[in-house]
Amino acid sequence: MIFDLFVRYSNFVPSTLRKLINRARLFSFDIYPTQTMELFDCASLATQKHEFHLPFPVVAVEDKVSCGIVWDLKKDAVGFGSPRGFMEMSVTENYIDERAYTVPSDSPFSHTAADVREAAKALKDKYPYTFRSGIAQINWNAEIDKWESRGQLFNCVMFGKDGMRGECLNMTDIPDSEDVALHDFLRASITMIEELLQISDPARFILERRAGADSKGKRRSRKYTLSSERPLYTVLRPREARMVMGLPEPAPKVEGGRTIVERRAHWRREHERELKSDRFKEKKTIKIDRMYIPALWNGPDSSTLGDHVYKVLL
Repeated sequence: MIFDLFVRYSNFVPSTLRKLINRARLFSFDIYPTQTMELFDCASLATQKHEFHLPFPVVAVEDKVSCGIVWDLKKDAVGFGSPRGFMEMSVTENYIDERAYTVPSDSPFSHTAADVREAAKALKDKYPYTFRSGIAQINWNAEIDKWESRGQLFNCVMFGKDGMRGECLNMTDIPDSEDVALHDFLRASITMIEELLQISDPARFILERRAGADSKGKRRSRKYTLSSERPLYTVLRPREARMVMGLPEPAPKVEGGRTIVERRAHWRREHERELKSDRFKEKKTIKIDRMYIPALWNGPDSSTLGDHVYKVLL
């Protein structure tokens, strides 16, 4: 996994941030960065503006292009606008795919998408990896349905497989938000938040995969933990989860001429629901606009397949 670049090339990570590598809970998303906004509508983003929070204090987010680590700069921060720290390892060759990088046509950086692809083709052999880190404050503007962001890019370096430093940019202070490097860092930071937003959907849930008992004791001695030696988290819908966990789909039965479908594993994550209809509001002894929906689970919440143990986290 791309996450393992943090382990193998930890010398590029500032010493003050290296402790976050082992603390990070690793989430994997099988999508390209340009596909994240297909999962949401603007109304749901407006709702999450003041409710979003990281599922764990330090989270690693990996997709088909890069892996980033994000953490709160203020403990238990809530809302899009809270300042957060970000660092990222990316694979240069992955940016050749058009789905890896896009810029809105009305952006002053709209020309950079093609430039990035050409640069990736030219540099992928000499400098296959890039590390960068900084801080970002990201918010959703519901009036224009767009992300707004600002921040600082502290360092950015491209390097080879031999670990030798390549093109290095020292960016301790970038005053101009129109700087291309800062703009791209903020774009990547927004993508991490968009991918984590899948967790806020009550129809999806977190599935944890850990090494089984047979795999214990195989960990090699090293300072930082590889992806294969740590829990891996995904965000899935029920049908997808049943497939991963090896839970069978219920087969319909016919009794007395009637088709009966056996009860299958069913769940919902805890969440708040907005009551929009007066019909439901008036049923309450006290009029409310929102109500708390508790988590519910029926059926097995864990399974073992091969060398892995799967567990549903509500």
